[in-house]
Amino acid sequence: DSYGIMKTGLQTIAGSLYYLGGSNDGSMKTGWQKVNGNWYYLNGSGAALTGWQQIGGSWYYFENDHVLVSDTVKQIAGRTYVFNADGVMMTKSFYFKGKKYLTDASGAVIGEGSNANVIEYGKKFLGENGNRFNDWYYNGNTAYRTWSWCNTFVSYVMYQCGVNFKKNAYVPYSEEWMQKNYKWVDFKDAKAGDVIVFCWTGEGNNSGRGNRDHIGFLISRNADGTFTTLEGNTNNGVVAIRTRHSKNIRNIFSPR
Repeated sequence: DSYGIMKTGLQTIAGSLYYLGGSNDGSMKTGWQKVNGNWYYLNGSGAALTGWQQIGGSWYYFENDHVLVSDTVKQIAGRTYVFNADGVMMTKSFYFKGKKYLTDASGAVIGEGSNANVIEYGKKFLGENGNRFNDWYYNGNTAYRTWSWCNTFVSYVMYQCGVNFKKNAYVPYSEEWMQKNYKWVDFKDAKAGDVIVFCWTGEGNNSGRGNRDHIGFLISRNADGTFTTLEGNTNNGVVAIRTRHSKNIRNIFSPR
């Protein structure tokens, strides 16, 4: 300082926080540093970071006092995030302190980690065409935007929600995979987020009969015997909520 006394520890200099080591050290530190039980991250110039930071491929959040957020569930800008004991933002489907969580692609919690939450996430795309989903499946090749996309919609939503589902664009292949990896469920046991394979020939009734024409999500079973569904590539080529009859349901599968 101005008196020639060596500074150590955490020091604010010209508006930035630095760590100058422990007693009798005084050298500026960079990278991860644990001070008084708290973790900080100091950039190449030694300044401690705040806010969202991507470090080593993982996302972290630092409070305004530069302390790392860890081992907690935290509200940030109106959304909820979960950070493990190392401060890493957790994503997709996971357990934290005995509770299961589900996040969207950004890491924000969208609900408890069950397949029912694919409905909440999938509804974000109501009215949207298939470009997003086919671009994702075909690795950005826009030449495939005109191709059928009911299955890529289901694949995309499942993937973003961290629910096990084969990344696929062809309904028959998806049904074959679900027959091996999911549970077939009766009408009375079907729940929101289960996957429906549709047939348009009218011989379905959850019997496995009919062509494998279309695929979507179950939202609810209705008192009049119909089913409310969430589907892509429907209602003039957009994501939409539809009402379907049992005769058009070939099979219902659940990842539960």
